[in-house]
Amino acid sequence: MEERCIIQLLGSDEIAFLGRYTQYTDNIQEVVIFKSILDAQLYIKKNRLDRIGKIRKILNLSQTI
Repeated sequence: MEERCIIQLLGSDEIAFLGRYTQYTDNIQEVVIFKSILDAQLYIKKNRLDRIGKIRKILNLSQTI
């Protein structure tokens, strides 16, 4: 089972995420979705986002109820 996740970007008062074109976005429909936590970790490391990038899992609510 895949653990899809997104990267939240910290450092501002707003909630921001990594967008499709490697920019900050607050629109959840424009975020980059990674197929695994490892993929997200590698992206953070490669792009030196260690201090501002935090991985957030995507929960499938239909499976949790």
